[in-house]
Amino acid sequence: MSHGSLGRVFFGRLEAGSDILEAVGRIALENEINAALVYAIGLTSYARIGYYDEDSKKYLEKTFEEPMEILSCKGNVVRDSEGKPIVHLHAVLGARDGRAYGGHVLKGTKVRICEIALLELKDLKATRVFDEETGLKLLHVE
Repeated sequence: MSHGSLGRVFFGRLEAGSDILEAVGRIALENEINAALVYAIGLTSYARIGYYDEDSKKYLEKTFEEPMEILSCKGNVVRDSEGKPIVHLHAVLGARDGRAYGGHVLKGTKVRICEIALLELKDLKATRVFDEETGLKLLHVE
């Protein structure tokens, strides 16, 4: 376990039609954020979420082509060894009938409305390192 301090706070709304992962990555890149916590609520126009199956080492994907409420979305962003932002988000999405679905947010998830906060973490070095056992890039904090 490592510690740092809270840096800048970015708060606003993403542009309708944005891929949430790409938009968060772009914010991190443009503002030279090396590590941050991410929180979001809103509405998707198209969503892809996944459940990680450790046996197959693959995400089992569920796609939602209808609007879904972003009831909760949180995660983090860190840089990889080449300096590229890696955005890791999980979300609980609500359907019109009241059902909720949750999982890992996958590329291609488009927002219709998304209010978002990025809380920069300073004074710590975090990255993701591939783990053979799980098949995932796991968080590594020095």
